[in-house]
Amino acid sequence: MEINREMLLQSFREETEECLQQMEQLLLTLETRPEDRELVSSLFRAAHTIKGNASLLEFNALARFLHNVEDLLDLCRSNIVALSQEVISILLQAVDVLRQMAKRTVDGEESLLPEHEAMSARLAEMTAEFKSSQTTGTQESPASSLQDTSTSAVVAKGAVQNLRVDVGKLDRMLNLTVEFAIAQGRQRRILEEKLGLMASGREVLESHHGLEALFLELQELVMKIRMVPVGPTFHRFARSVRDAARKSGKLARMLVVGEDVEVDTTILEHIHDPLMHMIRNSVDHGLETPEVRRALGKDPSGKIVLQAFHDSGNIVVQISDDGAGLDHERILTHARAKGIVPEGARLSEAEIHNLIFQPGFRRRTECLNCPAAAWVWT
Repeated sequence: MEINREMLLQSFREETEECLQQMEQLLLTLETRPEDRELVSSLFRAAHTIKGNASLLEFNALARFLHNVEDLLDLCRSNIVALSQEVISILLQAVDVLRQMAKRTVDGEESLLPEHEAMSARLAEMTAEFKSSQTTGTQESPASSLQDTSTSAVVAKGAVQNLRVDVGKLDRMLNLTVEFAIAQGRQRRILEEKLGLMASGREVLESHHGLEALFLELQELVMKIRMVPVGPTFHRFARSVRDAARKSGKLARMLVVGEDVEVDTTILEHIHDPLMHMIRNSVDHGLETPEVRRALGKDPSGKIVLQAFHDSGNIVVQISDDGAGLDHERILTHARAKGIVPEGARLSEAEIHNLIFQPGFRRRTECLNCPAAAWVWT
């Protein structure tokens, strides 16, 4: 049987991205639950799946890199290496490199870039250092026993619950149902005009009405196929929260509420960048440093809540944080200086908050523990 390599590459690309997202989420969870052995085992299995698939497609450079990742994870899984912040940071960087390498490999660029080589060497050196510091005998890596069970993952899987469908095909299906509904309505009017007064005509109309009910159910189902839960997309922002907080010398964690709320897949694409911008603003300008938070009696680690919920037929996405909040006096002073608010005008709290969205409102992006300083509108 001839194997369609393009289909294999597409399957490899999709499954690799899923595994990398899983690895990223597991590593972020392990920061707060480093003792959870099941999480470490799941992390190892995800890396091993990618390695098996890469070996099957003869992506040797990618497989070698993953072998180094596996070696380090195996030490963590065996309790030889503790999952410290340093180890988790290295593994997160390895996930970033794997994402780049996988894309380049599928595009035909299998050779490693210098930074990829450097990361591979760093992983190998860390593993060697940890091993040399142990006085116990070496153990056979469980990876060898898994080799035969995962390398066929690209070609075939067991009974699956989900099916990947091209969004373009879903759009076409939806357009066809709309066109069918129009044609069906036109046919109903013709039947009513021509056969409405005949006994046999009434039977035809009743049959037609039954078909319409079935079609409406089909149309509703097609529309629901495009709906996806917001959870997987929202959880991806957790990595951005972690990295942005560390860059600013802060601690932060993200909480997702309403992850089962479903929206059209295209909506998630459009709101990704605005959400990312607002989350970074919360980290950079909303949350205080750990020292300031301790002095205020707060948890040193700030909390950002990303929530989705239904409200009067709409889906609302809300971002909040437990930082210092908006500095009303600075907002008003800046707005008056810009001529947006006349001198002496009295504004409610909500009206003051809305000033940061006004055209012409601009603040320097210096960190003042004030989200208003992050908004730049022209």
